[in-house]
Order: sequence, then C-alpha cells, then structure tokens
Amino acid sequence: MNSYSASPNAGTDDGFTQLHVVVVFVLDQERSLRFYVDQLGFSVEIDQILDSGRRWVEVTPPEGSARIALVRPDPGSAEEKLVGRFTWVFFLTADVNVKYQEWQSRGVNFNSPPLCERFGNKKRPSLVSSHRVSTRPDYRHPVGAR
Repeated sequence: MNSYSASPNAGTDDGFTQLHVVVVFVLDQERSLRFYVDQLGFSVEIDQILDSGRRWVEVTPPEGSARIALVRPDPGSAEEKLVGRFTWVFFLTADVNVKYQEWQSRGVNFNSPPLCERFGNKKRPSLVSSHRVSTRPDYRHPVGAR
C-alpha cells in the first residue's frame, strides 16, 4: 500500500485544505486509464490491486494538483448507474483553445468547440467541462460523456 502525506499547505491557518481525489466511475478501468494518460496527458499516481482484490487507479493532471480515481463499480450498484453521466468534474487551463487543439490532435472528440462564457461579472475562457469530452459518442466514456 502507498502511504500519503499531507501537502505542506494542507490544513493551514486559513482553514482551507487541498483537494485530494475525485472518484469517476468507469466500466473499463484499462481503457479509461489509457484515455487519461495517452490522450489527456495525465500521469498514473496509483495502479494497484487492493487486499479486497479490486483494482485501484488514480491519475493526475500534469500539474498534479488533484487526483482522479477511476473506479469500477459493483455490477447492479447505484454507482454503476453513474457511469457515463455528468460528473461535475471540470478542468482549468491557461489557454483553452491550445488545450482543445492538443487534445483533438490526441484523438479526443468534443461535442463543440470551447466557448468563452460569462459567469457573474467575469469571463472564464479557460474552463473545460469534463462531460463534454468523449472518445466515441456510442461509448459511455469515463469522463462522463453521455
């Protein structure tokens, strides 16, 4: 088992802590792992078999700020119904158009090109919604594409 240590900034006096992991339920962990690593450029942080016999996989974006656990839910479970659904996971990038072109060149399909939308009084041109990404429209993909 891997051991974890808190970031030096975790639990500081301001009361904020660092996001550690977000779970995304997937049907095929290997295919999902290849998608995140080969197409989105993420790194594998953990890929191991737990004592229970289940595989646990975590990936991180290039800057490594948080982890995404690619979890295969039990058949027939409530979590299995979440596969392919909107995940509420969003990615931020310095230049959404550059990232869009990079990911497209790696075979990632998008429902539409990036949009610059107003949220309150500010524009957020660098917000990439994970549920808008898929590799094939007919596959319930790990990032939450419908």
